[in-house]
Amino acid sequence: MPELDRDTARDWIDRWDRQQEESLPDREDRFTALIDAVEEGTGRPDPLVLDLGCGPGSLAVRLLDRLPRATVIGIDADPVSLTLGRAAYSGRPGLRLLDLDLRVPGWSGQLGLSRPADAAVSTTALHWLYERDLRAMYAELATVLRPGGLLLNGDHFNLDAEESPVLARLAIGPAAQPAA
Repeated sequence: MPELDRDTARDWIDRWDRQQEESLPDREDRFTALIDAVEEGTGRPDPLVLDLGCGPGSLAVRLLDRLPRATVIGIDADPVSLTLGRAAYSGRPGLRLLDLDLRVPGWSGQLGLSRPADAAVSTTALHWLYERDLRAMYAELATVLRPGGLLLNGDHFNLDAEESPVLARLAIGPAAQPAA
């Protein structure tokens, strides 16, 4: 396979972002809300952030644009997305993109963390996981987040209200819940 140059990779990522915005018109607002929460909620100018299901790094680079002293470790198992991200953002200070499958136990041991993560973020990625895999991933994630660390997921889920009543209730939001 020929090497992918930076400009071509960024062009493909721009196309990807535009396509994503067509199906999720509030995507940039989700990114902004997550970054606002990381900035305010971690209490540090140099947070260590895990981007779960990072794709080509769209959220990660926006986070680094706002918080240039942050370290963002993007985690994904899609070779195309990772190839695009690595070509587009190679050498970007604070960014590492890792080929890890969040469904495979032990993924967190391959992060090479120098300290516990301050936050984990994700958008439009984790809904692809089966609930059992998501639960296991969250349990493993808890082992690498610092006490009081943030888990910020700007995704959407279709949850079974019988199997996960609390999560299903939270997913519909307070406006749609019956009054107490």
